[in-house]
Amino acid sequence: MVAVTSGKLLITGGSGYIGAWIVKSAVDRGYSVVAAVRTDSQGQFLVNRFPEYHGKVSYVLIPVIEKDGAYDEAVKDVDGIIHAASPVILKWDNPEAEVLRPAIRGALGILESARKYGKNVKRIVLTSSGAAIGMPIERDGKMTVWNTLDTAQFEALGKNSSPLTVYFASKTYAEQSSWAWVKEHKPSWDFVTILPPLIFGPYIHQPGKPHFGSSPGLLLEKALGVADTSGTYTNDCADVRDTADFHLLALENPDASGERVLIGPGEWFPESLGGASRPGVFNFFFVNRLVLIALRARDSRMWMFQGRRERNRSCLLSFLCLSAASVLCFLSAVGE
Repeated sequence: MVAVTSGKLLITGGSGYIGAWIVKSAVDRGYSVVAAVRTDSQGQFLVNRFPEYHGKVSYVLIPVIEKDGAYDEAVKDVDGIIHAASPVILKWDNPEAEVLRPAIRGALGILESARKYGKNVKRIVLTSSGAAIGMPIERDGKMTVWNTLDTAQFEALGKNSSPLTVYFASKTYAEQSSWAWVKEHKPSWDFVTILPPLIFGPYIHQPGKPHFGSSPGLLLEKALGVADTSGTYTNDCADVRDTADFHLLALENPDASGERVLIGPGEWFPESLGGASRPGVFNFFFVNRLVLIALRARDSRMWMFQGRRERNRSCLLSFLCLSAASVLCFLSAVGE
């Protein structure tokens, strides 16, 4: 399939932790960007954050991402789409309405809008999560490649589920529903999903209130005890700058068509995905100092992007340095 290498991109969630870095990475690579944001203040902050990109970054207001037709106008005249918008909240009254519905309907809505009105769209990249895989379980001789534990727990407990269970379930359902939609509708453009682990690194976006909607914010809230963060955590992490770059690589590389893309440290080859002896590795090459490894899982085809080694080693240091600034931002946000 033809990938995207130039032109205009629509980046949803452009005011978020990962989204802001995706915007920067895209413009640095020569694209012009339309960022979908929820409020005018978020859009203005993003544009003002990059004065050197004058004329290259604009924004469109999408206050309710799950609304039917929310992206109908935004997808017109863009060459590619990165859909990073999805709720990351640990405090809610109705998880179905506040977390799952926006995640699922937001993803399906942008696919439908692109099908109807995105005449120039060549590829859509969806930001999923490593949580959509969860802890692989062997069933009938095959390893699962979907998070069935948290989805089953949410279906059993509903609003009594832990916030992380709700979030993990939302990411799983959103990606599953998207792949099902693509299989059914067979759009003219192709589709790729990105599955990052915990993500650390500097903030360049406008911090939200009262939570950050990011991995550092999640651990900060856990440390401060201001939210229920019970659940299983992965020990895998990636730098937010690498994660942003990987979104662009997934958009640009023709061979990424139809793939689920894993992001992880350079030394990480999960045995559950055939990583112990790396069976099924069929491609290995360097792209802009980033290593791309394509590997075939036992019952699903996946790719894996590896981060720069110096960033992998400094992941914890990045979080520790970030935490001091995060505490000040958090306390300031709560105090307003």
